[in-house]
Amino acid sequence: MSEDADAELIEGAGADLFDPAWYRARHPDVAWAGTSPARHYLRLGAALGRDPGPGFETRFYLAAYPDVAAAGRNPLVHYLRSGRAEGRAPTAWRHALAPALPRLAGILEHLQELGFDAAPLAELERLAAEDTSPALRARAAEERMLWALRGGTAEAAREALGWLRAARRGGRDLVARGHLAVAEMLARHLAGAPAEEVAAAYAVAVTLGADGAETDLVRGNTEADPAARLAWINRALARFALPPLALEPGPGPAFDRLRAAATPAPVPEGPLVTVLVAAHDAEATLATALASLSAQSWRALEILVIDDASADGTARIAEAAAAGDPRIRLIRQPVNRGAYAARNRGLAEARGAYVTLHDADDWAHPLRIAAQAAHLEAHPDQVACLGQQARLRGDLSALRWTGHARTIFENTASLMIRRAPLLDRLGGWDEVRVSADNELIRRAGRVFGPEAVARLATGPATLQRDRPGSAVGDPVLGIAGFLYGARREYRGAQALHHETAAELRYDPAARARPFPAPARMQLVPPRTPLRAGIILAGDLRVGGQGAAALAVRAAGARLHGWGIAEIHRYAPGAGATMDGAVRRAIHAAGWPVFTHGDHVACDRLILWDPAVLAHPQRYLPRIEAARIEIVADAASTISDPETCRATIARFATGPVRWCAADPAGRAALAAAGCEAGAWQVPEDVPGAG
Repeated sequence: MSEDADAELIEGAGADLFDPAWYRARHPDVAWAGTSPARHYLRLGAALGRDPGPGFETRFYLAAYPDVAAAGRNPLVHYLRSGRAEGRAPTAWRHALAPALPRLAGILEHLQELGFDAAPLAELERLAAEDTSPALRARAAEERMLWALRGGTAEAAREALGWLRAARRGGRDLVARGHLAVAEMLARHLAGAPAEEVAAAYAVAVTLGADGAETDLVRGNTEADPAARLAWINRALARFALPPLALEPGPGPAFDRLRAAATPAPVPEGPLVTVLVAAHDAEATLATALASLSAQSWRALEILVIDDASADGTARIAEAAAAGDPRIRLIRQPVNRGAYAARNRGLAEARGAYVTLHDADDWAHPLRIAAQAAHLEAHPDQVACLGQQARLRGDLSALRWTGHARTIFENTASLMIRRAPLLDRLGGWDEVRVSADNELIRRAGRVFGPEAVARLATGPATLQRDRPGSAVGDPVLGIAGFLYGARREYRGAQALHHETAAELRYDPAARARPFPAPARMQLVPPRTPLRAGIILAGDLRVGGQGAAALAVRAAGARLHGWGIAEIHRYAPGAGATMDGAVRRAIHAAGWPVFTHGDHVACDRLILWDPAVLAHPQRYLPRIEAARIEIVADAASTISDPETCRATIARFATGPVRWCAADPAGRAALAAAGCEAGAWQVPEDVPGAG
């Protein structure tokens, strides 16, 4: 490959590992070398053993993989072109962790997605104290710290700090040290520690070379004045070459007074970009959002505000903005149908070569749209791109984080996509209440190829308003850095559809859904309680046995009136996804999958395998059953019967009966002291009787 191609690679696909500002700051000779940081690293830096960014260790990679050195390959280029796909590690820390990651991932899946508490937390604590791998001990302690920090209270933050010393051990790379520094600073701030303690943690990160834009944002939380916080935000922006911001004088939240410190040079010519702004009861935030769009340096804009049947003054705010900027146009929805239906309405009227999104309570940096449009102009092989965001409160404090204490992360609402392929090959957004942004992005990757959607390291080019009552914080339909409940089920259903459907173009005018979605996500809120004749509840991850086998038999007969509720064994090695044959069968039968937040009444609740009741789980539907049957078979293990009853009482009501599906199940129940009756397979199931 040519140097031009390699430079484009590390500046594009390798942007998470190549940090030009970091590289330039640590190697002052780059400034007088007469070349870009990327080309300097390719020509000289790698040969000198220099790291291209905090997330890649040049000397380690060449020592760990001598074939790369023998071939004379640039280590970062090799990693990006083939090493990452081959499972090679970019740093010594990641290399040490690699053997234990599947085990740790299984524990975290059960803690986060599946909703177990005591068992996975106990495993993390045991690993943090006893495992022979220093890297795994440190990583387990970090996960335990982050789980405590998710509590969001001063008490939870103090608990998180109790794990800090153990989390620091293990020879972390600079990226991991930076993430831990962010977590520590957040925890000290939430625990009510003096500002000097948070500043000291920041100073340590700087000394270690682990500081970055995310530590800058959190460092600003210690400032009492929004203007002082903004100075730290500007420091974070500067790391991504984003010009600084200022505050308009006057009253009101600082977030609503943000503006560019200096008007950026306009981009007067370029393809028209349509910005879709779906708005519902947004009169308190819409003016700020639209002002940030009007101030974009990319001037060729069509800004469509789709008022989703608001009951407040949203339309009035949009009309006032349109009076000052003719690029803004108001579209009214007659009834409230959610943001994605509103976007589809706007898409039908869009004229731009590109279509992008902006939420009605967000603020966009003046260069946000220009950066993304320029990328697509330069990369005609890519169909779409995404930028990044940070979430700030009205006073500009940064307290919202995700993953491993990330305060800057991907912004799905910044999607910019070419309008023609969006309409021709994808149709539009799936019309559900939440999570369709990610579905469209995954669908685009399936249709156009995994490299067709670029993920740009823009830095916080969008500032999302962090406020109480936001969708991401909803206890049922929210997101906490991982998927659970209805969002998790929606992800599983779409994955099967993307894999098997002959056509992935969705027609917004179609009455039938392209694939099943949980009741809580439907456009029309369900009447409660939901109804089912029989609910089959059990662990459906392993096909061919127990609840999974019964589901396939009954669904294969297209029996009506059945529904599914997933309740799992604690088995970290089993993964977190429903068996494919089971999902195909229940989709074909049209059976609903009831999820966390649903209230369901049924005649018969079949709970297969008492082992699923050994540990309480957070993310279950609430079920009122005329009768509950706990069924044991040869594969069942039974904990204390009283524990089983206590677990049932957390999510279901109704008289309980113990049943044996076979002699081995009867023996297991007898050994546990349970009086068991013979279980009767529902009579219309094939093979019953």
